[in-house]
Amino acid sequence: MFQDLTSSLKTGEKKIQATISYAEKTMQETAPPGQEQIKTELESLNLEFEDLVTKLGDTHVSLTHAIEALQAYDKSCDSLLKWLKGVELQIKDQELKSTCQEKQAQVNKYKVRLINIVCHLIQILNSNSMNETKAGIAYVAYFILKNYLILEILPISFTPNAHVNAGSNCF
Repeated sequence: MFQDLTSSLKTGEKKIQATISYAEKTMQETAPPGQEQIKTELESLNLEFEDLVTKLGDTHVSLTHAIEALQAYDKSCDSLLKWLKGVELQIKDQELKSTCQEKQAQVNKYKVRLINIVCHLIQILNSNSMNETKAGIAYVAYFILKNYLILEILPISFTPNAHVNAGSNCF
Protein backbone atom coordinates (compact mmCIF):
# COMPACT_ATOMS: atom_id res chain seq x y z
CA MET A 1 0.00 0.00 0.00
CA PHE A 2 2.79 2.40 0.90
CA GLN A 3 4.50 1.55 -2.39
CA ASP A 4 1.28 2.51 -4.21
CA LEU A 5 1.31 5.86 -2.41
CA THR A 6 4.97 6.38 -3.27
CA SER A 7 4.21 5.62 -6.91
CA SER A 8 1.28 8.04 -6.83
CA LEU A 9 3.56 10.60 -5.24
CA LYS A 10 6.00 10.33 -8.14
CA THR A 11 3.13 10.67 -10.59
CA GLY A 12 1.89 13.71 -8.68
CA GLU A 13 5.36 15.25 -8.82
CA LYS A 14 5.41 14.83 -12.61
CA LYS A 15 1.98 16.45 -12.83
CA ILE A 16 3.18 19.37 -10.68
CA GLN A 17 6.17 19.86 -13.01
CA ALA A 18 3.86 19.73 -16.06
CA THR A 19 1.55 22.27 -14.43
CA ILE A 20 4.49 24.59 -13.75
CA SER A 21 5.60 24.25 -17.36
CA TYR A 22 2.10 25.04 -18.66
CA ALA A 23 1.80 27.94 -16.24
CA GLU A 24 5.10 29.45 -17.43
CA LYS A 25 3.90 29.26 -21.05
CA THR A 26 0.57 30.78 -20.07
CA MET A 27 2.18 33.61 -18.10
CA GLN A 28 4.02 34.83 -21.22
CA GLU A 29 0.65 35.69 -22.76
CA THR A 30 -1.03 36.89 -19.56
CA ALA A 31 -1.36 40.42 -18.15
CA PRO A 32 0.70 41.25 -15.00
CA PRO A 33 -2.25 40.86 -12.57
CA GLY A 34 -2.95 37.41 -14.05
CA GLN A 35 0.74 36.50 -13.88
CA GLU A 36 0.77 37.37 -10.19
CA GLN A 37 -2.31 35.24 -9.63
CA ILE A 38 -0.69 32.28 -11.44
CA LYS A 39 2.52 32.65 -9.40
CA THR A 40 0.54 32.72 -6.16
CA GLU A 41 -1.44 29.62 -7.16
CA LEU A 42 1.74 27.77 -8.17
CA GLU A 43 3.45 28.61 -4.87
CA SER A 44 0.38 27.40 -3.00
CA LEU A 45 0.32 24.21 -5.09
CA ASN A 46 4.01 23.55 -4.39
CA LEU A 47 3.61 24.18 -0.66
CA GLU A 48 0.60 21.87 -0.44
CA PHE A 49 2.44 19.16 -2.36
CA GLU A 50 5.52 19.47 -0.12
CA ASP A 51 3.24 19.27 2.91
CA LEU A 52 1.67 16.13 1.48
CA VAL A 53 5.10 14.58 0.93
CA THR A 54 6.11 15.42 4.51
CA LYS A 55 2.89 13.99 5.93
CA LEU A 56 3.32 10.83 3.89
CA GLY A 57 6.84 10.39 5.27
CA ASP A 58 5.62 10.98 8.82
CA THR A 59 2.81 8.50 8.31
CA HIS A 60 5.26 5.91 7.01
CA VAL A 61 7.44 6.34 10.11
CA SER A 62 4.39 6.11 12.40
CA LEU A 63 3.14 2.98 10.67
CA THR A 64 6.57 1.38 10.87
CA HIS A 65 6.71 2.07 14.61
CA ALA A 66 3.17 0.75 15.09
CA ILE A 67 4.00 -2.45 13.21
CA GLU A 68 7.14 -2.95 15.29
CA ALA A 69 5.17 -2.41 18.51
CA LEU A 70 2.50 -4.85 17.38
CA GLN A 71 5.13 -7.45 16.50
CA ALA A 72 6.74 -7.02 19.94
CA TYR A 73 3.31 -7.35 21.53
CA ASP A 74 2.61 -10.54 19.56
CA LYS A 75 5.96 -11.93 20.66
CA SER A 76 5.21 -11.17 24.32
CA CYS A 77 1.75 -12.77 23.94
CA ASP A 78 3.34 -15.91 22.49
CA SER A 79 5.83 -15.98 25.36
CA LEU A 80 3.02 -15.52 27.88
CA LEU A 81 0.99 -18.29 26.30
CA LYS A 82 3.95 -20.67 26.46
CA TRP A 83 4.54 -19.73 30.09
CA LEU A 84 0.85 -20.18 30.96
CA LYS A 85 0.78 -23.64 29.37
CA GLY A 86 3.80 -24.58 31.47
CA VAL A 87 2.12 -23.36 34.66
CA GLU A 88 -1.07 -25.19 33.70
CA LEU A 89 0.86 -28.43 33.27
CA GLN A 90 2.53 -27.96 36.66
CA ILE A 91 -0.85 -27.47 38.31
CA LYS A 92 -2.48 -30.41 36.54
CA ASP A 93 0.42 -32.70 37.46
CA GLN A 94 -0.20 -32.18 41.18
CA GLU A 95 -1.70 -35.24 42.81
CA LEU A 96 -4.28 -34.86 45.52
CA LYS A 97 -2.96 -35.34 49.05
CA SER A 98 -4.72 -37.24 51.77
CA THR A 99 -3.34 -35.94 55.07
CA CYS A 100 -3.91 -32.50 56.46
CA GLN A 101 -0.18 -31.82 56.68
CA GLU A 102 0.35 -32.82 53.04
CA LYS A 103 -2.61 -30.68 51.99
CA GLN A 104 -1.21 -27.69 53.90
CA ALA A 105 2.14 -28.16 52.16
CA GLN A 106 0.35 -28.29 48.82
CA VAL A 107 -1.59 -25.10 49.63
CA ASN A 108 1.69 -23.38 50.47
CA LYS A 109 3.10 -24.50 47.10
CA TYR A 110 0.03 -23.09 45.37
CA LYS A 111 0.49 -19.78 47.18
CA VAL A 112 4.11 -19.62 46.04
CA ARG A 113 3.02 -20.46 42.50
CA LEU A 114 0.36 -17.76 42.68
CA ILE A 115 2.92 -15.22 43.85
CA ASN A 116 5.13 -16.25 40.92
CA ILE A 117 2.19 -15.74 38.57
CA VAL A 118 1.61 -12.25 39.96
CA CYS A 119 5.35 -11.50 39.64
CA HIS A 120 5.21 -12.58 36.02
CA LEU A 121 2.18 -10.37 35.41
CA ILE A 122 3.98 -7.42 36.98
CA GLN A 123 7.00 -8.02 34.76
CA ILE A 124 4.67 -7.96 31.77
CA LEU A 125 3.22 -4.68 33.03
CA ASN A 126 6.70 -3.18 33.13
CA SER A 127 7.68 -4.39 29.66
CA ASN A 128 4.46 -3.94 27.73
CA SER A 129 3.68 -0.70 25.91
CA MET A 130 0.00 -1.42 25.24
CA ASN A 131 -1.95 0.57 27.85
CA GLU A 132 -5.15 -1.48 27.52
CA THR A 133 -3.18 -4.64 28.22
CA LYS A 134 -1.47 -3.03 31.22
CA ALA A 135 -4.81 -2.09 32.75
CA GLY A 136 -6.17 -5.61 32.20
CA ILE A 137 -3.09 -7.30 33.65
CA ALA A 138 -3.06 -4.95 36.66
CA TYR A 139 -6.68 -5.85 37.35
CA VAL A 140 -5.99 -9.59 37.04
CA ALA A 141 -2.99 -9.32 39.40
CA TYR A 142 -5.06 -7.35 41.92
CA PHE A 143 -7.95 -9.81 41.61
CA ILE A 144 -5.63 -12.76 42.25
CA LEU A 145 -4.05 -11.09 45.24
CA LYS A 146 -7.36 -9.98 46.72
CA ASN A 147 -9.39 -13.12 46.15
CA TYR A 148 -6.78 -15.63 47.17
CA LEU A 149 -6.06 -13.73 50.36
CA ILE A 150 -2.36 -13.43 49.87
CA LEU A 151 -2.29 -9.67 50.21
CA GLU A 152 -1.60 -10.04 53.91
CA ILE A 153 1.44 -12.26 53.37
CA LEU A 154 3.10 -9.97 50.84
CA PRO A 155 5.29 -7.10 51.99
CA ILE A 156 3.85 -4.71 49.39
CA SER A 157 0.97 -2.37 48.90
CA PHE A 158 -0.71 -3.01 45.57
CA THR A 159 -3.71 -1.42 43.90
CA PRO A 160 -4.70 -1.91 40.26
CA ASN A 161 -4.15 1.73 39.35
CA ALA A 162 -0.79 2.10 41.09
CA HIS A 163 2.40 2.24 39.05
CA VAL A 164 4.16 -1.06 39.45
CA ASN A 165 7.93 -1.29 39.38
CA ALA A 166 9.05 -4.85 39.81
CA GLY A 167 12.68 -5.65 40.31
CA SER A 168 14.32 -8.93 39.45
CA ASN A 169 12.99 -10.52 42.67
CA CYS A 170 9.54 -9.07 42.21
CA PHE A 171 8.75 -8.55 45.91
